[in-house]
Amino acid sequence: DASDEDFFEFATLEEVGLDEDIIGGLDEYITQNHPGISGVIAIKDNYCVYEKYYNGSNIGSLYEINSVTKTVIGAMVGCAIDRGLIEDENVPFYSITGAECDGPYTKITIKDMLTMSSGIDWDSVRTSIPLRFDVIKYGTDNYFNMMKDFPISNDAGTQFMYDSYESRSTMAALTKLIGKEDYEIVSEYLFDDMGIYNFIWPINDSK
Repeated sequence: DASDEDFFEFATLEEVGLDEDIIGGLDEYITQNHPGISGVIAIKDNYCVYEKYYNGSNIGSLYEINSVTKTVIGAMVGCAIDRGLIEDENVPFYSITGAECDGPYTKITIKDMLTMSSGIDWDSVRTSIPLRFDVIKYGTDNYFNMMKDFPISNDAGTQFMYDSYESRSTMAALTKLIGKEDYEIVSEYLFDDMGIYNFIWPINDSK
């Protein structure tokens, strides 16, 4: 974080109406029961009331956040809507990919992709092609032309099925729509305003 200002202001427990008993035993509990935790921050009413780091970590440490990235990608969609690049989350997903489609894929919305309810049978896809994250070719039509042939197991928006490929595909579509790499979009649309400058985001090299 290269910002000179804290993202959250600090306050005492008393100032935000919290009892000391709520936070007082947190440090001991973490130390005894969750030794792998690197840091804990407690926010109440937009005030930071507790912040402590463990295992050699500090405020500037980088962490592998895994599926928290799904939330970041959802925020990117919100930013694109705010900038007028997408009408809203209910527009057809394929309308932002630059590729054509027909059949059940026309009914999948961006919201369906973000809520992991597109109806795409990802398990079946995995058994038919060696699907890995690096086959999602940002900035090209290759992946989206292939994706529209994936099998559909449910009507869009009717059933939640946890899978990382839907959010990953959504970020790929944003790079196609905006014409920038995903790490550039994240910086420009969200992280810069939050004062987040120290992060690692893998660079796609599939072009």
